[in-house]
Amino acid sequence: MFKKIMLSAAIVAAMGTTAVQAATSGTISFEGSIVDATCTVDTSANITQTVNLGKQDAGDFDGVGTTVGQTPFSISLTDCNTDIDGASVTFSGDATTDGTLTTDNTTVGVEITQEDGTTVIPINQASAVISKSPDNSILLNFNAAYKALAATVTSGQANAQATATVNYN
Repeated sequence: MFKKIMLSAAIVAAMGTTAVQAATSGTISFEGSIVDATCTVDTSANITQTVNLGKQDAGDFDGVGTTVGQTPFSISLTDCNTDIDGASVTFSGDATTDGTLTTDNTTVGVEITQEDGTTVIPINQASAVISKSPDNSILLNFNAAYKALAATVTSGQANAQATATVNYN
């Protein structure tokens, strides 16, 4: 009996060894560069800020997906290194399945858009890259608005928070 178990273990081990030997390998390359400095966040348009979406009437929402209270906000970068061509921003936080930032009111979220007010920036994805201007600055303009997540929006607080990360190109 002991010999049969040992023979079975040897066969299983040999089969496992064959599978490992048949595996392929590849190379993973990591690329990037180190620069002296990136950009400075302009203190008059701080990256840490509060965007006041105001008090919106629940009756102004016209069904799931409608937005109300669009409010512009900006992140201004100055003194950008010559190696920097542009920048984008990733807003990270808790999101719904369609990429809307969740709030403490389950019937609405916060939708962030590019400067045009229509191109949605899903939470946890980067915005479009904005090119550096000749004065070595980058002005990243966005909009935020409440977005209905339910057919009927209920009254109450609707606060949200996201982390803004600047990505340099």
